Amino acid sequence: MKTLKTLFWKELRENFKWALLAGVIVSGAMLYALRLRDVSYISEEEAMLLCSKSFLLVTDFGFLLVGLLLGLVQILTELKRDQWAFLTHRPLTMNTIFFGKAAPGALLYLLATLAPLLAMAWWVSTPGVRPAPFDWRMVWPGLVDVVIGLGFYFAALWSGIMRGPWYGRRMLPLLAAYFALKMTGGDYVNLRSMWDVTVVTALALFLAAWAGYRTSGNFKKEPWWGKAATVLSVLLALGLLSSWLMALCGWLFPEQRGKSRDYVITKQGELARKIDTRYGVEAVMTLDGEKLTPPDGKEKFAWEDFLNATYATFTPPKKEVLPPWFLRRGGETYRYERALHQRIYSDVPGETWYYLIRAKQFVVYDLKTRLVSGYLGPHGFDKQSVPAGAFTRNQWRGYWNRNEPWVDGNTIYRISFDKRRVDELFKAPDGEELIMAHQIYERGKEEFYDSLVATDQFIRVLDGKGLVTLQLPTDELLKKGLGAMRLFRMPDKAKTFLIFGAPWGKLGVKVKPLFVELDAKGEEVRRLELEREPWKSNYPLTLATLKFTPLDALGQSLWNEFRQRVVYRETYLVRRWQDADFRQFRLVSWGISLLAGVGCAGVASRFIRRLKLSLTGRAVWLVFIVFYGVGGLLAFWLVNDWPTRLACPRCGKKRSVADADCEHCGAPWPLPVKDGTEIFDADRR
Repeated sequence: MKTLKTLFWKELRENFKWALLAGVIVSGAMLYALRLRDVSYISEEEAMLLCSKSFLLVTDFGFLLVGLLLGLVQILTELKRDQWAFLTHRPLTMNTIFFGKAAPGALLYLLATLAPLLAMAWWVSTPGVRPAPFDWRMVWPGLVDVVIGLGFYFAALWSGIMRGPWYGRRMLPLLAAYFALKMTGGDYVNLRSMWDVTVVTALALFLAAWAGYRTSGNFKKEPWWGKAATVLSVLLALGLLSSWLMALCGWLFPEQRGKSRDYVITKQGELARKIDTRYGVEAVMTLDGEKLTPPDGKEKFAWEDFLNATYATFTPPKKEVLPPWFLRRGGETYRYERALHQRIYSDVPGETWYYLIRAKQFVVYDLKTRLVSGYLGPHGFDKQSVPAGAFTRNQWRGYWNRNEPWVDGNTIYRISFDKRRVDELFKAPDGEELIMAHQIYERGKEEFYDSLVATDQFIRVLDGKGLVTLQLPTDELLKKGLGAMRLFRMPDKAKTFLIFGAPWGKLGVKVKPLFVELDAKGEEVRRLELEREPWKSNYPLTLATLKFTPLDALGQSLWNEFRQRVVYRETYLVRRWQDADFRQFRLVSWGISLLAGVGCAGVASRFIRRLKLSLTGRAVWLVFIVFYGVGGLLAFWLVNDWPTRLACPRCGKKRSVADADCEHCGAPWPLPVKDGTEIFDADRR
């Protein structure tokens, strides 16, 4: 214990200056990322505060570099002039050496990263500093980056103790740590999955580094938990390399995208078929196959040549509008996403509006004082939060357009931010369940938009005052499985067109779309059953199509299904399995992955005897390689310590220098030729 304490204070004293310098640089970068560019206007990026891309860019790569450099400074100085041999020959255990370095290093890392992060959070949370809402959950993405940087610190310690060149296997720990950063850097990453990846990766790197120090980098002598952590870290590194390889293949051999076919309504009110490619609209044809020419002498059709579509989705009765997994995860995606509050665009100068997701209220800030001016809820506007009231549920689709109707329970509200009012626009009759409401976009119109409203029984079109101008029963459509709709309307409102379609999957293959034309009074003029227009891809069957990567073989597919069912409670694969095309694709993918795994296990069986493992050890490796295919084979080759092999003087085959007898012919190593320089007597038995 005394030696551990001495080593702890030695490392702390020697590396404190580097941690202090890193903390100062990180703090300065954070302050620069949080600066206000214009006091009279706050942008959406600045409103995100600790979740803004500029701030998370500092935590992403700043914490990474701090952890990496601290780890390298600690280990590289010990490798100079054979200081490591001097340290290991002192009366210290390898556990003492590892924790004597890792404990003060981790403490200094947290001092340089976690302390500035919490200080920035405290500063931003002070009223009057920023005209934007603050929520302490904004700290979560930064804390995730703290854990990722800690993983880089342990990766640097482990890389220093590993055997091999720096450009080879010693880079694998750093790639494994970077894998966690890549997995958590997306725009729509769930917080739970972020913690899964970061904690597991950091823990694996910590255990692998600990086991590596205990055995001086000898994999065969590591305990079982050290071997498991080492293999997992190598698999993560290979997964990152495989993603880069697939990206390179996609760049060298770009996807030959297919043609997207869909039904549209022209500006003249004619139903037509449109064929899209990656280069735009290829052709527009009537239902009879006659090709239409672009208007006004254009060479090609453009989006403004067709009527705008208002989309609506509705579910059968007695089913939730949103699946339970979405409701449980809602508000947990804090990285780059408007999950805590949403900024509302307002034309009123000197103020800015936000919607608070947790409070289910709107709040307005004065840009001059940077303080809250009041709250807006179903009860109206008030300077206090409680009198304004709270809505019963949030808008799941996002609310950035101030003209969008607000769905709350069975009531639809129109919100006027400039007038600071909330008016009831529509309330579903008793016995109906309100599902969704969208504004019907009209060019040149700024307010009093018409709205498209869907319940479990009717589809309605409301005018700007909330009066029903069109009503269509949905029972018949729901029975047919048509749960999605697009509404098109002529500018003079003389005609309204509805195209109903089935959701993708089993119903999307069998149920044909339905076209309905209505006159100005909402009376049905005609109804047509259309042919299904599928999207066909010309992407050839390649390894990228099969997702044949080290982390997406048969075992990874099963692991994904386990996560979807147990962790997220979502049966994505099961739902997609109902689609015949997907089922065939997945069966082919699994089959090829399994065959590849068996082939890789056969290759490994030719070399596994060199390691002289037990029967259980051989079986574990072979089963692992079957499930992870090429990735398992590469991990097997990279983590094991392969003995040096020379040609046998008798049989000429390669044999291990660590064995006294040849593994092929059983001959011992020949005695060295006497040249008179011997200092030992002749061989005495």
